[in-house]
Amino acid sequence: MRIYKEIDSLLDFEPWGGAKSTWEKLVDRDCAERAIEMIEEFYPEGLSETAFNDILWFESEWIYKMLGLPTYEQEEALKIVNSWEQSNPDFVEYISIIHGLDANDFNDAEDFVDFLKDEQIFEEFVDFCEENEDE
Repeated sequence: MRIYKEIDSLLDFEPWGGAKSTWEKLVDRDCAERAIEMIEEFYPEGLSETAFNDILWFESEWIYKMLGLPTYEQEEALKIVNSWEQSNPDFVEYISIIHGLDANDFNDAEDFVDFLKDEQIFEEFVDFCEENEDE
């Protein structure tokens, strides 16, 4: 049996489970309305509350990509970069040397995160950070 619930605005939606963090990020970044509009384009007949919640929960990477927001992995990379930058200000030069790039190719940590989108480079960088964490 399906039970549908009408709500006046999806901005009043109260997500549960893994959808909570996606929704909070969208609201915090003032992107909730854009996300709703985007999802409504794909589901013009509407969605059940559970279906909408499931999209937020299981399709968060797609939503972030469509809205130009950083994914979970990119945010984690930025945390690592910021942490590493504080303890080792030469981190950009280190990665640049390994990959044959000039340090001037990176304007800031966010540019560096863009570089880290390549999964292999990200994993290499995380491994290096973990190996040198105690130094």
